[in-house]
Amino acid sequence: MRIVDAHIDAIVHSKKFPEDFLKGWKKSQVDYVKMKEADIDLAFFSIFIPEQKQRTRKNYITKIKKIRKFFENDKRFNLILNKEDLKKRDRLGIILHIEGGDCISDLKDLLDLYNFGVRSMGIAFDIDNSLVGSLNSSRGLSRLGKKIINKMNKLGIIIDVSHMNEKSFWEVFKISKNPFVATHSNVFKISKNKRNLNNRQIKALTEKGGMMGIFFSSPFLNDSKKANLSDIISHIDYVIKLVGIDYIGVGSDFGGILSGTPKGMGDISKLPKIMDGLEKKGYLKKDIEKIMGNNWIQVIKKIL
Repeated sequence: MRIVDAHIDAIVHSKKFPEDFLKGWKKSQVDYVKMKEADIDLAFFSIFIPEQKQRTRKNYITKIKKIRKFFENDKRFNLILNKEDLKKRDRLGIILHIEGGDCISDLKDLLDLYNFGVRSMGIAFDIDNSLVGSLNSSRGLSRLGKKIINKMNKLGIIIDVSHMNEKSFWEVFKISKNPFVATHSNVFKISKNKRNLNNRQIKALTEKGGMMGIFFSSPFLNDSKKANLSDIISHIDYVIKLVGIDYIGVGSDFGGILSGTPKGMGDISKLPKIMDGLEKKGYLKKDIEKIMGNNWIQVIKKIL
């Protein structure tokens, strides 16, 4: 079974990457040791700079070059640059993902990111940038933002609408010719958080041939803010009943969950518990295989 996690923040709290990532440390939600324990096949490796004033093109390029060099030179990893790379199953697959388009001021910046190995990007994050308004803003895509969406289509970069406000979401839906995804977003109908997607948005993702990954931050799983495994399963089950089995997966956000993980799901090593929960819910093995990874593999193939 291929297990894909479409969003991990492995370096957010890493004090010395890659050393502590490789060795693992007790309090980390995600590191190489725990990923191997969970038997992860492929992960979207999120790159962002927490300090807003430091989110410059230069700083991002420096960080991306260091991370790419590490993954290319370490034989335990397979850096995914095209769909042919997905056939390599002997190493842990890594897709470099940018969270927030703060470092982009023109189309050349996007081309540079692509040339340095970036194959996925969510252009929105926590504040307005030159491409798009934040979740708390009424701004949609800027003129440059619309050009960036078109260029991402042409280059084969995965468009992630997680963290987007609804206006921007529908603009992406209108503009993008390729499938687009929500790497880590949950169901608004279950948990009334503005980060979550409503039924119309979930259906729109599937119309484009995209999908969404359920993430494990408790306040986004239910309104009580105290979640457990059954809450994760409920979101997966809801999406399947709404649009079908082919459009749902996992995007845990481990490493970036600051507001509490579900009970018993404190780090990425616990990811296989999802399979147990789905089996108890009555899902067949072939369906569990789709949810745990095959759906993501098919969408990635379409876009890269």
